[in-house]
Order: sequence, then C-alpha cells, then structure tokens
Amino acid sequence: MLIARMDSLLTQLGYAIALAFLDVVTFPWWWYTAGARGVLRWAWRSFRGWEQFVGFRMWAKHLLVPMFGQRDWQSRNISVVIRVGILLGRTVEVLVGAAVVVAVTIAYFVLPVAAVVEIIRGVV
Repeated sequence: MLIARMDSLLTQLGYAIALAFLDVVTFPWWWYTAGARGVLRWAWRSFRGWEQFVGFRMWAKHLLVPMFGQRDWQSRNISVVIRVGILLGRTVEVLVGAAVVVAVTIAYFVLPVAAVVEIIRGVV
C-alpha cells in the first residue's frame, strides 16, 4: 500500500515537473501570441473606458448646444467658449490616459527582450 502511494506521488511529481518545464519552454510563444492578444484587448478597453469616463464624446457632441436652454446669441457664444475650454482639458485627459496605456503596452512587449538581453550581458 505504501509503495503504491509512493509510486503515485512520484508519478504526480513527474507530471508536475514536466508541466513546469513545458510552461517555461512555451512561455515566450504564449507571451507574444495569446498574451499579446489579451494585452491589446485590455489596452483598447482601457482607452475606451477612459474616454467614456472623461466624457469626451459627449462634450464634443454638445459643443454648439446652448447652456441652460438660453438661445440668445450671447448665451450661445458663452456656451461655445466654455465648452471649448472644457473640451481642451478633456482632450488633455484623454491623451494622458492614452499615453499611459501605450506605455504599458510597449513595456509588455519590450520587457522580456530587455530581460533576456540583460541576463546574457550579465553572463558574458
């Protein structure tokens, strides 16, 4: 009974080691295929979510709509000036969010290569 349990334990340990080795060998392939697809999906969703959170489209769509329902020319001019200012600020917010998403995405692709290069430089 003890020998059967020991044999089963060694078999499971062998499977675990083989799977760990397989994971290490196939990791670069996964990183630049399925992992990259996931990161690009995340980047697109993050950018869209940030743009929706900031409300950029909504402000751009209502740029020429008078505020507070006042339709005289002075109110329209004031509304346009205020909304252009707000839209410029929101544009900066969207660009900063996009820059962060792009930086994280680029880091995802560059960091493994940089790590391998540094490891090789350290060995040599």
